[in-house]
Amino acid sequence: MDVNDVIEVFKDSIDQGDLVNAYSVLAKNLERYKHARKIKQEKLLQHIINVIEGNESMDDFSKFLENEDLSFIPYIESYEQYKQSLMDHIVYAMNRYNIKYPSYDAKRCGDL
Repeated sequence: MDVNDVIEVFKDSIDQGDLVNAYSVLAKNLERYKHARKIKQEKLLQHIINVIEGNESMDDFSKFLENEDLSFIPYIESYEQYKQSLMDHIVYAMNRYNIKYPSYDAKRCGDL
């Protein structure tokens, strides 16, 4: 899977509250990128996993994205909007489901 597809599946999964699938998609593709020696893709997915696990703050992730050249991700018109969208999805899921993977509260908001 292309890194853009991986991130889109991840974003869709966290929006739906399926955090197990979101994490597994990242973890599987992280291993794939390690074996293929795709360093930039591996680095991006590792940072996302670190944020989900609570090992990295959103501020650190934001700084990483500001300094990172994401031109290796195809089909993106505005990289600044793409970076903001990715951060918004993660912040939404963290606030809604109280994520620190592997523990999270899928019914935290009381609307499920």
